[in-house]
Amino acid sequence: MTWQHLLLLSAAALAMPGEAAAQRWFVGVGGAYAAVHEGDTDVSATRPGVHLAVGRSVWRGATTEITAGVEGTAYGLGDEDPELTDFIPGTSTFQRIPEVAGTQVLLAFVQFQAAGFYVRPGIGLGRHSFASYLFGPGNQVQDAYVGHEAGPAAGIAAGYAVPLGRGVSLGLEGVAVVSHGEDSSASRGVYGLRIVPTFRP
Repeated sequence: MTWQHLLLLSAAALAMPGEAAAQRWFVGVGGAYAAVHEGDTDVSATRPGVHLAVGRSVWRGATTEITAGVEGTAYGLGDEDPELTDFIPGTSTFQRIPEVAGTQVLLAFVQFQAAGFYVRPGIGLGRHSFASYLFGPGNQVQDAYVGHEAGPAAGIAAGYAVPLGRGVSLGLEGVAVVSHGEDSSASRGVYGLRIVPTFRP
């Protein structure tokens, strides 16, 4: 799905018959627990994350609703720090591989909901954290730090919204994300669960 497809879906939603959405805004703040895996390297970790979504209704029917907005999630919290001693002295061979799997994703989405069940595809940008080292003469490690790079990303979430009271619901959802890297990290897959309380003023 491209950004052109998302724009077409939003335009189609606005043209559909139904109740006026009345610019009903919502905010979702919650947590995630997900596995981050990079197939071409040894990057792999299952850790908690945090999530934020902001959007508004663009179409509402009797039991259905279409919303559009932006969401951001930081996956893989708790990265280890790279150290000068991660390599065998004088070689480029690891003796300890630090777990650096932090992945942040910002997506524009369109959500389709019917009777509490929903699916939410999105596209946007991803940012990868990775262990980086600076080598000097004799293959000695002179510096070790966490580097970052960004690339395109796409994701989809599906779940059920449990009503908790007037204007408040609790979303229980599964999520899958693919985020592309640049030179120092390959494409990463993120698969996990999110719990997101949502507030509609």
